[in-house]
Amino acid sequence: MVVAPRKFRAGSRSKASTPLADFVPQALGDAFSKFGFAQGDLILHWGDVVGEKIASQCVPVKLQWPSAARRKNSDAPVEPATLVLQVESYAALEIQHLSATILQRVNSFFGWRCVGKLSLKQAPILRDAPAKIAAKPTAAQLAKAQEATVDIDDAALRAALIRLGSRVLNSK
Repeated sequence: MVVAPRKFRAGSRSKASTPLADFVPQALGDAFSKFGFAQGDLILHWGDVVGEKIASQCVPVKLQWPSAARRKNSDAPVEPATLVLQVESYAALEIQHLSATILQRVNSFFGWRCVGKLSLKQAPILRDAPAKIAAKPTAAQLAKAQEATVDIDDAALRAALIRLGSRVLNSK
């Protein structure tokens, strides 16, 4: 029996294909829960939650939940957590003054009074190093890339391949 291949329709997904973003919670769930986060949304969207200015000066490190021993009655509401923030030393005083704003924004993000107070830990925030700008390709590298693309008829494709080829030759 011969089975005809399924036709691909633009905008449709097969059941086998899953967006990569769907795997992030599964892959990082244990790492987030180790630091008190049920999910990584607060960490992943920190800049959107508190604003870029505040996010450039501090990052969430962990959520410290009160221990179960502190809860006398199991029917009592859950006490809010303490959000530990790593803060650049020069910005610690400003973040301390903005703590009410940060708490309000974080709790609005979660949709309930999840965080009751902030704890600040002064330390440098590690950021990704800016990308290095590569030197421009030499004339010899550009000529070699042009030689390799002589047989290509499409001018736009040829120009793109020349740019790519000259940069590849420059990176060696």
